Amino acid sequence: MAVPDDLIGPVSEDVVPNLDSGSMVVLLDPAAAYAGSLSERDDISYFITHPSHPSIIETKSDLNDKNPDWFGGQERNEQDIVCTLHQGPEEDYERGEVIARDIYGPVRRAHELTTERMAILGPALVEMVLGVCLYTIREAYEHAVEMGVPTKRRGTSCSVTSESNWVSYSDSPTSPFSDGARKAIEETKDEIIVLEGASVLRSDAT
Repeated sequence: MAVPDDLIGPVSEDVVPNLDSGSMVVLLDPAAAYAGSLSERDDISYFITHPSHPSIIETKSDLNDKNPDWFGGQERNEQDIVCTLHQGPEEDYERGEVIARDIYGPVRRAHELTTERMAILGPALVEMVLGVCLYTIREAYEHAVEMGVPTKRRGTSCSVTSESNWVSYSDSPTSPFSDGARKAIEETKDEIIVLEGASVLRSDAT
């Protein structure tokens, strides 16, 4: 059921009652399941899976590709996926992961989570925190152009530096931010980020 979150409830109410006993319903997002909006039926399984999308650092695509593989599932760039068996017998998790790997292939790793933890990742962490930050970065990009920075120079400098910063912060403790970078972050963070990111990740906020 790859439909908008606000339609999953009504669609499930229309579809699920007509399914055979033992059927599995595969969902793209955890929001409706976490909110308790799915059609209730004890003899079917609900499996939720979502792609992490190919790494912007390791991807084989570039901005000049006519058909860049930013989302995965095109048999070109590997990606990780997250999965949860929201409802159903334990053995159905394996069945669901096989389906998910086929949909999103090539898959590097499949991470099994609970529905709640998947909801913490998205929409909370990805859309509500990372998405807002990316919009802020784009606005800063556009302002840099208005101030006279050439578009090509802006994109090249920001993309290369951002990738190295992301690696420094998220993956490699041996590649920390420079002292100057840390100082700049501390001096400007409170001016850009009003709300602490962790407060958005509370269970009652997702």
